[in-house]
Amino acid sequence: MRACIQFKEVGTLYFANPLEVLTAYTLEEVENVIHEAEKRSASCFVVGYLNYEAARAFSSLMKVKDSSCYAKFYVFNETVGPFAHVALDTPIKFAFTETKEKIENDIRYIQERIRQGDTYQVNYTTRLKAEADIDAYALYCKLTEMSNGDYCAFIEDEDHAIISISPELFFKYDKTSSVIQTKPMKGTLSRHVDPEVDEAHYLQLKASKKDQAENVMIVDLLRNDLSRIARKNSVHVPALFDIEKYPTVFQMTSTVEALIEPAYGLFDILKALFPCGSITGAPKISTMSIIDELETHRGIYCGTIGIMTPDIAVFNVPIRTIEKQGRKMVYGVGGGITIDSEAELEFEEMVMKTRILRQLASYQDFHLIETMRVDSEGIRRKNFHLRRLLNSLAQFDFIYNEDLLNHLFTKRGEGCYRLAVYDGYISAEERTLPETQLQQAVLLPMGKSEHIWRQHKTSHRQHYKTEEGYLALYYDGDQKIIEFNIGNVVYAYQGQLYTPATDLQLPGCMQAALLAQNKIARRELYVEELHEIESIWMINSLREWVPIEIQQQNMEKFCIKA
Repeated sequence: MRACIQFKEVGTLYFANPLEVLTAYTLEEVENVIHEAEKRSASCFVVGYLNYEAARAFSSLMKVKDSSCYAKFYVFNETVGPFAHVALDTPIKFAFTETKEKIENDIRYIQERIRQGDTYQVNYTTRLKAEADIDAYALYCKLTEMSNGDYCAFIEDEDHAIISISPELFFKYDKTSSVIQTKPMKGTLSRHVDPEVDEAHYLQLKASKKDQAENVMIVDLLRNDLSRIARKNSVHVPALFDIEKYPTVFQMTSTVEALIEPAYGLFDILKALFPCGSITGAPKISTMSIIDELETHRGIYCGTIGIMTPDIAVFNVPIRTIEKQGRKMVYGVGGGITIDSEAELEFEEMVMKTRILRQLASYQDFHLIETMRVDSEGIRRKNFHLRRLLNSLAQFDFIYNEDLLNHLFTKRGEGCYRLAVYDGYISAEERTLPETQLQQAVLLPMGKSEHIWRQHKTSHRQHYKTEEGYLALYYDGDQKIIEFNIGNVVYAYQGQLYTPATDLQLPGCMQAALLAQNKIARRELYVEELHEIESIWMINSLREWVPIEIQQQNMEKFCIKA
């Protein structure tokens, strides 16, 4: 057995070979297991989880499915060193277990129940499943590379594994101060690569009355839940409708805090709060009955995963979580349904929330490329490279870890720095700088390709025909010069420096920097004009300026005197 907890309150902790395992196979065992786990945390690390179906151990009124295991906690006397990183080299294809029609019909049924007064909001979810022979920790490593969730957890016990990359805090309880904090998430809007559009999305979510209504409904539910165990008048909301930034979405959160009465322990906290209102809806009891009517077994999804130490207890809401049994995997996804929800849009949002799974199907091949020159001061033309890469990430709808990307762009040193950016994965490589002395180039017609491949630097390079041993200088059907196969063109003509005016070329970072500095201007250049120019260079951000000589026999083919 091994576990990894990556919660922002405790950092990254690794565990293996527990001293003791506390398991509740029946509902009647849940209370005792929680009490014993809390006792052990007075002197040990305790890591564990409750499945969503454990709810009935806290109230017989909560209607849920039966389960073969309701809770499990592992007791450790110390942490261990980091586990060896394992590469994920097997494609994983998740698929919805229910049809779009069934999901949309369920949403309309929920709205009918809202009209009947049975609920105000239902957090309705569905499942995706996959099968593959993979290492569970390799999958966890892969997913945490893609996500900056603050409450990630990995627990593996024999052939059962939990892989959670959750961004959501259920509660954290400071045992010294008796302060408990919850932080429900409700309200989501996608990010955009264009800073102005991104800012507009941020402001749109911040001002959204619909999302605020959903959020405050859960805030009120949690305030009410906390009041059962809190000291009088201690429940308060220090932050309402905060907007948090993630790689692909903005998320609306609020914070609810209280002081816990000294007589109450972990079981009392869970009895008051579990399951979290953000993944049930409101009011909780009647809404859970509707969930039970429509949904399959949730398992760890929407339950809770946590860690306890002598000082603190922190538990997450395991959304964005895969449960693996043998080679079979299940992933839950959902959203809050209100009377104002539109079934088709809600389904589209569910699909958007599963983007993190999509690249697992085949991430090994197509990728974006940034090749940069780095020195002791950092990456030259850094902002131009970053802007181009972000534009391509948006164009191809790639998932990426924003914090990791920003970190990679802080590189310093001497030489060539190459990033290969896959959908959800980034590879970095250092090389020596290439030579930049005079080189010969051969004139070639540009191969046919869709416009998109000319505008983005990717592993798709079929339109670049080359001849052995030469750089290639390409021209179009009108014999206008376009670009080199590894850089843009700059040429001297009548004492001025120009670059070809054409949208068929890759937007180069060196070229963009020179244009911004007014050191070069745009001007069309035809093949027949090559004998009139004074000099020609191949430029790119790595080699910078490389003087070029057009191959003599190539020039003669166009009846041009060198």
